Amino acid sequence: MAHKLSLRQYKRLLGVSSEEQLAGVLSELEALAASGNISGSSSAMLSGLRQFFFQTDEAYQQAERDLILGRRSLELSSNELSEANQHLRHEAETRQQVMLSLRRTANAVLAQLGKHLADEDGLENLSHLLSGLVSELLSTRDALEHALAAIKNQQFALDQHAIVSITDARGNILYANDKFCEISKFPLAELKGVNHRIVNSGVHSPEFFAALWGTITQGKVWHGEICNKAKDLSLYWTAATIVPFLDADNKPYQYISIRTEVTEQHRLREKIESGRLLLQNVMNTLGEGVYTLDADGRCTFLNPEAEKILGWSLPELSGKVLYDVIHSRRLDGSLLRRAGCAIGRAVGAGQVFRSDQEYFEHQSGRLFPVSIVASPIFENGRIVGSVAAFQDITARRLAETALRESEI
Repeated sequence: MAHKLSLRQYKRLLGVSSEEQLAGVLSELEALAASGNISGSSSAMLSGLRQFFFQTDEAYQQAERDLILGRRSLELSSNELSEANQHLRHEAETRQQVMLSLRRTANAVLAQLGKHLADEDGLENLSHLLSGLVSELLSTRDALEHALAAIKNQQFALDQHAIVSITDARGNILYANDKFCEISKFPLAELKGVNHRIVNSGVHSPEFFAALWGTITQGKVWHGEICNKAKDLSLYWTAATIVPFLDADNKPYQYISIRTEVTEQHRLREKIESGRLLLQNVMNTLGEGVYTLDADGRCTFLNPEAEKILGWSLPELSGKVLYDVIHSRRLDGSLLRRAGCAIGRAVGAGQVFRSDQEYFEHQSGRLFPVSIVASPIFENGRIVGSVAAFQDITARRLAETALRESEI
Protein backbone atom coordinates (compact mmCIF):
# COMPACT_ATOMS: atom_id res chain seq x y z
CA MET A 1 0.00 0.00 0.00
CA ALA A 2 1.41 3.38 -0.95
CA HIS A 3 2.22 5.88 1.81
CA LYS A 4 -0.35 8.66 2.26
CA LEU A 5 2.28 11.35 1.59
CA SER A 6 3.24 9.59 -1.66
CA LEU A 7 -0.41 9.48 -2.80
CA ARG A 8 -0.77 13.16 -1.92
CA GLN A 9 2.23 14.01 -4.10
CA TYR A 10 0.98 11.83 -6.99
CA LYS A 11 -2.37 13.58 -6.91
CA ARG A 12 -0.96 17.10 -6.56
CA LEU A 13 1.89 16.79 -9.06
CA LEU A 14 0.76 14.04 -11.47
CA GLY A 15 -3.03 14.15 -11.28
CA VAL A 16 -3.10 10.53 -10.11
CA SER A 17 -5.63 10.07 -7.29
CA SER A 18 -5.31 6.36 -6.45
CA GLU A 19 -2.92 3.42 -6.50
CA GLU A 20 -5.08 1.72 -9.14
CA GLN A 21 -4.89 4.73 -11.42
CA LEU A 22 -1.11 4.94 -10.90
CA ALA A 23 -0.72 1.25 -11.75
CA GLY A 24 -2.70 1.76 -14.94
CA VAL A 25 -0.65 4.78 -15.99
CA LEU A 26 2.62 2.94 -15.32
CA SER A 27 1.44 -0.04 -17.34
CA GLU A 28 0.64 2.24 -20.28
CA LEU A 29 4.01 3.92 -20.04
CA GLU A 30 5.80 0.56 -19.86
CA ALA A 31 3.87 -0.60 -22.92
CA LEU A 32 4.92 2.57 -24.72
CA ALA A 33 8.54 1.92 -23.71
CA ALA A 34 8.35 -1.60 -25.09
CA SER A 35 6.72 -0.51 -28.40
CA GLY A 36 9.99 0.77 -29.89
CA ASN A 37 8.28 3.96 -31.06
CA ILE A 38 10.36 6.21 -28.80
CA SER A 39 14.07 6.79 -28.24
CA GLY A 40 16.19 4.38 -26.20
CA SER A 41 16.78 6.88 -23.36
CA SER A 42 13.06 7.68 -23.10
CA SER A 43 12.24 3.96 -23.15
CA ALA A 44 14.75 3.32 -20.31
CA MET A 45 13.33 6.15 -18.22
CA LEU A 46 9.71 5.03 -18.68
CA SER A 47 10.63 1.43 -17.86
CA GLY A 48 12.26 2.55 -14.57
CA LEU A 49 9.38 4.73 -13.35
CA ARG A 50 7.65 1.92 -11.45
CA GLN A 51 10.82 1.15 -9.43
CA PHE A 52 11.38 4.90 -8.90
CA PHE A 53 7.91 5.33 -7.40
CA PHE A 54 8.37 2.20 -5.26
CA GLN A 55 11.68 3.41 -3.79
CA THR A 56 10.28 6.90 -3.14
CA ASP A 57 7.32 5.42 -1.29
CA GLU A 58 9.59 3.09 0.72
CA ALA A 59 11.64 6.11 1.82
CA TYR A 60 8.46 7.70 3.22
CA GLN A 61 7.56 4.46 5.05
CA GLN A 62 11.04 4.13 6.60
CA ALA A 63 11.10 7.76 7.69
CA GLU A 64 7.81 7.32 9.53
CA ARG A 65 9.02 4.11 11.24
CA ASP A 66 12.24 5.79 12.38
CA LEU A 67 10.34 8.74 13.83
CA ILE A 68 7.97 6.47 15.78
CA LEU A 69 10.98 4.59 17.24
CA GLY A 70 12.66 7.82 18.28
CA ARG A 71 9.50 9.18 19.92
CA ARG A 72 8.94 5.96 21.88
CA SER A 73 12.54 5.99 23.12
CA LEU A 74 12.14 9.61 24.27
CA GLU A 75 8.94 8.77 26.18
CA LEU A 76 10.62 5.78 27.90
CA SER A 77 13.65 7.83 28.95
CA SER A 78 11.41 10.64 30.31
CA ASN A 79 9.28 8.21 32.40
CA GLU A 80 12.32 6.45 33.88
CA LEU A 81 13.93 9.77 34.78
CA SER A 82 10.76 10.86 36.64
CA GLU A 83 10.76 7.61 38.64
CA ALA A 84 14.43 8.07 39.53
CA ASN A 85 13.79 11.61 40.75
CA GLN A 86 10.94 10.40 42.97
CA HIS A 87 13.19 7.70 44.53
CA LEU A 88 16.00 10.17 45.17
CA ARG A 89 13.59 12.74 46.64
CA HIS A 90 12.24 10.11 49.06
CA GLU A 91 15.77 9.21 50.20
CA ALA A 92 16.61 12.87 50.77
CA GLU A 93 13.48 13.35 52.89
CA THR A 94 14.31 10.24 54.97
CA ARG A 95 17.87 11.47 55.66
CA GLN A 96 16.49 14.89 56.61
CA GLN A 97 14.13 13.27 59.12
CA VAL A 98 17.06 11.36 60.66
CA MET A 99 19.02 14.60 61.06
CA LEU A 100 16.03 16.32 62.69
CA SER A 101 15.64 13.42 65.12
CA LEU A 102 19.36 13.52 66.00
CA ARG A 103 19.29 17.30 66.49
CA ARG A 104 16.26 17.14 68.80
CA THR A 105 17.84 14.36 70.90
CA ALA A 106 21.14 16.21 71.18
CA ASN A 107 19.49 19.51 72.12
CA ALA A 108 17.42 17.83 74.83
CA VAL A 109 20.70 16.98 76.61
CA LEU A 110 22.62 20.11 75.66
CA ALA A 111 19.88 22.35 77.04
CA GLN A 112 20.72 21.11 80.56
CA LEU A 113 24.27 22.38 80.06
CA GLY A 114 23.35 25.70 78.48
CA LYS A 115 24.38 24.61 74.99
CA HIS A 116 22.52 24.30 71.73
CA LEU A 117 23.04 22.73 68.29
CA ALA A 118 22.06 25.20 65.56
CA ASP A 119 19.65 24.17 62.81
CA GLU A 120 22.33 24.51 60.14
CA ASP A 121 24.84 22.28 62.01
CA GLY A 122 25.37 18.85 60.44
CA LEU A 123 26.85 15.55 61.54
CA GLU A 124 30.38 16.94 61.68
CA ASN A 125 29.47 19.70 64.14
CA LEU A 126 27.38 17.26 66.15
CA SER A 127 30.36 14.90 66.31
CA HIS A 128 32.73 17.61 67.54
CA LEU A 129 30.20 18.92 70.04
CA LEU A 130 29.44 15.51 71.55
CA SER A 131 33.12 14.62 71.71
CA GLY A 132 33.87 17.77 73.70
CA LEU A 133 30.80 17.24 75.84
CA VAL A 134 31.88 13.76 76.89
CA SER A 135 35.30 15.09 77.89
CA GLU A 136 33.73 17.85 80.01
CA LEU A 137 31.36 15.47 81.78
CA LEU A 138 33.88 12.77 82.73
CA SER A 139 34.14 14.28 86.25
CA THR A 140 30.39 14.38 86.80
CA ARG A 141 28.67 11.04 87.07
CA ASP A 142 25.12 12.30 86.64
CA ALA A 143 26.02 14.40 83.59
CA LEU A 144 27.92 11.47 82.09
CA GLU A 145 24.86 9.26 82.50
CA HIS A 146 22.74 11.84 80.67
CA ALA A 147 25.29 12.00 77.85
CA LEU A 148 25.41 8.20 77.57
CA ALA A 149 21.62 8.11 77.48
CA ALA A 150 21.66 10.73 74.71
CA ILE A 151 24.16 8.68 72.73
CA LYS A 152 21.98 5.60 73.11
CA ASN A 153 18.96 7.57 71.90
CA GLN A 154 20.92 8.82 68.93
CA GLN A 155 22.10 5.30 68.21
CA PHE A 156 18.51 4.09 68.37
CA ALA A 157 17.38 6.84 66.00
CA LEU A 158 20.16 6.00 63.57
CA ASP A 159 19.47 2.28 63.80
CA GLN A 160 15.87 2.82 62.71
CA HIS A 161 16.83 4.55 59.47
CA ALA A 162 20.47 3.93 58.63
CA ILE A 163 23.26 1.39 58.23
CA VAL A 164 25.79 2.26 60.95
CA SER A 165 29.27 1.06 61.80
CA ILE A 166 32.09 2.41 63.98
CA THR A 167 35.74 1.59 63.42
CA ASP A 168 39.00 2.45 65.09
CA ALA A 169 41.60 4.65 63.38
CA ARG A 170 42.86 1.68 61.33
CA GLY A 171 39.41 0.74 60.03
CA ASN A 172 38.80 -2.25 62.34
CA ILE A 173 35.09 -2.63 63.14
CA LEU A 174 34.13 -1.84 66.74
CA TYR A 175 30.38 -1.71 66.25
CA ALA A 176 27.85 -2.59 63.52
CA ASN A 177 24.10 -2.18 63.88
CA ASP A 178 21.45 -4.68 62.83
CA LYS A 179 20.90 -3.01 59.45
CA PHE A 180 24.62 -3.35 58.67
CA CYS A 181 24.50 -7.06 59.53
CA GLU A 182 21.31 -7.49 57.53
CA ILE A 183 22.56 -5.88 54.32
CA SER A 184 26.07 -7.37 54.53
CA LYS A 185 24.70 -10.80 55.56
CA PHE A 186 27.50 -11.08 58.15
CA PRO A 187 26.59 -11.84 61.78
CA LEU A 188 27.99 -9.32 64.26
CA ALA A 189 30.41 -11.92 65.65
CA GLU A 190 32.09 -12.17 62.25
CA LEU A 191 32.38 -8.38 61.91
CA LYS A 192 33.70 -7.16 65.26
CA GLY A 193 37.45 -6.75 65.29
CA VAL A 194 37.68 -7.34 61.52
CA ASN A 195 38.85 -4.64 59.14
CA HIS A 196 36.16 -2.89 57.15
CA ARG A 197 37.78 -4.25 54.00
CA ILE A 198 35.70 -7.40 54.61
CA VAL A 199 32.92 -5.73 52.56
CA ASN A 200 35.23 -4.27 49.89
CA SER A 201 33.57 -5.06 46.56
CA GLY A 202 36.60 -4.48 44.35
CA VAL A 203 34.49 -2.10 42.24
CA HIS A 204 36.35 1.03 43.27
CA SER A 205 39.92 1.91 42.34
CA PRO A 206 42.80 2.34 44.82
CA GLU A 207 42.65 6.06 44.02
CA PHE A 208 39.04 6.16 45.25
CA PHE A 209 40.00 4.79 48.67
CA ALA A 210 43.14 6.95 48.81
CA ALA A 211 40.95 10.04 48.41
CA LEU A 212 38.49 8.76 51.05
CA TRP A 213 41.21 8.07 53.64
CA GLY A 214 42.96 11.29 52.74
CA THR A 215 39.79 13.17 53.72
CA ILE A 216 38.88 11.45 56.99
CA THR A 217 42.45 11.19 58.35
CA GLN A 218 42.56 15.00 58.13
CA GLY A 219 39.52 15.16 60.41
CA LYS A 220 37.12 16.02 57.60
CA VAL A 221 33.77 14.43 56.82
CA TRP A 222 33.54 12.30 53.65
CA HIS A 223 30.36 11.96 51.60
CA GLY A 224 29.86 9.69 48.63
CA GLU A 225 28.35 6.56 47.13
CA ILE A 226 30.18 3.30 47.62
CA CYS A 227 29.64 -0.27 46.45
CA ASN A 228 30.10 -3.05 49.03
CA LYS A 229 30.07 -6.86 48.81
CA ALA A 230 27.91 -9.02 51.08
CA LYS A 231 28.90 -12.39 52.50
CA ASP A 232 27.05 -14.18 49.69
CA LEU A 233 29.15 -12.13 47.19
CA SER A 234 26.18 -10.00 46.10
CA LEU A 235 26.87 -6.29 45.63
CA TYR A 236 24.95 -3.37 47.13
CA TRP A 237 25.34 0.41 46.92
CA THR A 238 25.06 2.89 49.76
CA ALA A 239 25.15 6.65 50.12
CA ALA A 240 27.64 7.08 52.96
CA THR A 241 28.76 9.78 55.37
CA ILE A 242 31.94 9.02 57.35
CA VAL A 243 32.57 11.24 60.35
CA PRO A 244 35.90 11.18 62.27
CA PHE A 245 35.96 11.47 66.09
CA LEU A 246 38.96 13.56 67.15
CA ASP A 247 41.08 13.29 70.28
CA ALA A 248 42.60 16.17 72.28
CA ASP A 249 45.27 16.58 69.60
CA ASN A 250 42.66 16.77 66.84
CA LYS A 251 43.71 13.36 65.54
CA PRO A 252 41.02 10.84 64.50
CA TYR A 253 40.74 7.90 66.87
CA GLN A 254 37.42 6.51 65.61
CA TYR A 255 35.21 6.79 62.53
CA ILE A 256 31.45 6.46 62.39
CA SER A 257 29.92 5.58 59.06
CA ILE A 258 26.24 6.30 58.44
CA ARG A 259 24.74 4.91 55.24
CA THR A 260 21.47 4.47 53.40
CA GLU A 261 21.05 1.82 50.73
CA VAL A 262 20.75 3.21 47.19
CA THR A 263 21.15 -0.01 45.20
CA GLU A 264 17.86 0.38 43.33
CA GLN A 265 18.47 4.06 42.64
CA HIS A 266 21.94 3.21 41.31
CA ARG A 267 20.53 0.49 39.05
CA LEU A 268 17.81 2.86 37.88
CA ARG A 269 20.38 5.54 37.04
CA GLU A 270 22.39 2.94 35.11
CA LYS A 271 19.24 1.89 33.27
CA ILE A 272 18.39 5.49 32.45
CA GLU A 273 21.92 6.14 31.25
CA SER A 274 21.79 2.99 29.13
CA GLY A 275 18.50 4.16 27.67
CA ARG A 276 19.93 7.60 27.05
CA LEU A 277 22.91 6.11 25.22
CA LEU A 278 20.60 3.88 23.18
CA LEU A 279 18.46 6.87 22.27
CA GLN A 280 21.58 8.88 21.42
CA ASN A 281 22.79 6.07 19.15
CA VAL A 282 19.39 5.86 17.44
CA MET A 283 19.35 9.62 16.89
CA ASN A 284 22.92 9.61 15.61
CA THR A 285 22.28 6.86 13.08
CA LEU A 286 18.98 8.13 11.68
CA GLY A 287 19.15 9.25 8.08
CA GLU A 288 17.24 12.39 9.07
CA GLY A 289 18.05 15.50 11.01
CA VAL A 290 16.51 15.59 14.48
CA TYR A 291 16.20 18.53 16.85
CA THR A 292 14.46 19.08 20.18
CA LEU A 293 13.22 22.36 21.63
CA ASP A 294 12.10 23.45 25.09
CA ALA A 295 8.75 25.11 25.78
CA ASP A 296 10.15 28.48 24.63
CA GLY A 297 11.39 27.09 21.33
CA ARG A 298 15.04 27.09 22.38
CA CYS A 299 17.25 24.37 20.94
CA THR A 300 18.22 21.60 23.38
CA PHE A 301 19.48 18.91 20.99
CA LEU A 302 20.72 18.38 17.43
CA ASN A 303 21.82 15.03 16.06
CA PRO A 304 24.85 14.86 13.72
CA GLU A 305 22.65 14.68 10.60
CA ALA A 306 20.86 17.88 11.64
CA GLU A 307 24.22 19.60 12.15
CA LYS A 308 25.26 18.45 8.68
CA ILE A 309 22.04 19.66 7.02
CA LEU A 310 21.91 23.04 8.79
CA GLY A 311 25.63 23.84 8.87
CA TRP A 312 25.38 24.66 12.61
CA SER A 313 26.73 22.64 15.53
CA LEU A 314 24.80 21.89 18.72
CA PRO A 315 27.05 24.15 20.87
CA GLU A 316 26.37 27.01 18.42
CA LEU A 317 22.57 26.61 18.51
CA SER A 318 22.05 25.36 22.08
CA GLY A 319 19.81 27.75 24.02
CA LYS A 320 18.90 29.79 20.92
CA VAL A 321 15.37 30.17 19.56
CA LEU A 322 15.62 27.88 16.54
CA TYR A 323 12.92 29.73 14.61
CA ASP A 324 15.06 32.92 14.62
CA VAL A 325 18.06 31.07 13.21
CA ILE A 326 16.66 28.72 10.55
CA HIS A 327 12.98 29.45 9.86
CA SER A 328 12.33 33.21 9.89
CA ARG A 329 12.51 33.81 6.11
CA ARG A 330 10.31 32.74 3.22
CA LEU A 331 11.69 31.56 -0.09
CA ASP A 332 11.31 35.06 -1.57
CA GLY A 333 13.38 36.49 1.29
CA SER A 334 10.46 38.13 3.12
CA LEU A 335 10.14 37.87 6.89
CA LEU A 336 8.08 34.98 8.28
CA ARG A 337 6.75 36.16 11.61
CA ARG A 338 6.87 33.66 14.43
CA ALA A 339 3.11 33.89 14.91
CA GLY A 340 2.73 32.76 11.30
CA CYS A 341 5.02 29.74 11.63
CA ALA A 342 2.88 26.69 10.81
CA ILE A 343 5.19 24.36 12.74
CA GLY A 344 4.99 26.44 15.92
CA ARG A 345 1.21 26.84 15.69
CA ALA A 346 0.59 23.11 15.29
CA VAL A 347 2.97 22.04 18.07
CA GLY A 348 1.63 24.76 20.39
CA ALA A 349 -1.85 23.34 19.86
CA GLY A 350 -0.60 19.87 20.82
CA GLN A 351 -0.76 18.53 17.27
CA VAL A 352 1.70 16.65 15.08
CA PHE A 353 2.85 18.72 12.10
CA ARG A 354 3.80 17.12 8.76
CA SER A 355 4.83 18.98 5.64
CA ASP A 356 7.23 19.06 2.73
CA GLN A 357 6.45 22.70 1.93
CA GLU A 358 8.66 24.39 4.54
CA TYR A 359 12.04 26.03 3.99
CA PHE A 360 14.98 26.17 6.40
CA GLU A 361 17.96 28.50 6.26
CA HIS A 362 21.47 27.05 6.11
CA GLN A 363 24.28 28.62 8.14
CA SER A 364 25.54 30.10 4.88
CA GLY A 365 22.23 31.92 4.33
CA ARG A 366 20.96 29.53 1.63
CA LEU A 367 17.28 28.56 1.85
CA PHE A 368 16.41 24.94 1.05
CA PRO A 369 13.17 22.89 1.07
CA VAL A 370 12.61 20.39 3.85
CA SER A 371 10.28 17.52 4.58
CA ILE A 372 9.49 17.70 8.32
CA VAL A 373 7.46 15.93 11.00
CA ALA A 374 7.26 17.82 14.34
CA SER A 375 5.56 16.59 17.50
CA PRO A 376 4.91 18.18 20.92
CA ILE A 377 6.47 16.65 24.05
CA PHE A 378 4.04 16.30 26.95
CA GLU A 379 4.76 15.96 30.68
CA ASN A 380 1.80 15.54 33.04
CA GLY A 381 -0.50 16.78 30.32
CA ARG A 382 1.51 19.95 29.71
CA ILE A 383 3.55 20.74 26.59
CA VAL A 384 7.18 21.09 27.70
CA GLY A 385 8.86 21.14 24.31
CA SER A 386 8.89 19.51 20.89
CA VAL A 387 10.88 17.10 18.73
CA ALA A 388 11.17 17.15 14.96
CA ALA A 389 12.72 15.03 12.22
CA PHE A 390 13.49 16.65 8.89
CA GLN A 391 15.25 16.08 5.56
CA ASP A 392 16.74 18.33 2.91
CA ILE A 393 14.56 17.51 -0.13
CA THR A 394 16.41 19.71 -2.63
CA ALA A 395 17.40 16.66 -4.69
CA ARG A 396 13.85 15.35 -4.64
CA ARG A 397 12.48 18.69 -5.80
CA LEU A 398 14.98 18.72 -8.69
CA ALA A 399 13.95 15.18 -9.63
CA GLU A 400 10.28 16.15 -9.55
CA THR A 401 10.97 19.17 -11.74
CA ALA A 402 12.91 17.02 -14.18
CA LEU A 403 10.06 14.51 -14.24
CA ARG A 404 7.47 17.19 -14.97
CA GLU A 405 9.61 18.69 -17.73
CA SER A 406 10.08 15.26 -19.31
CA GLU A 407 6.30 14.86 -19.55
CA ILE A 408 5.80 18.13 -21.41
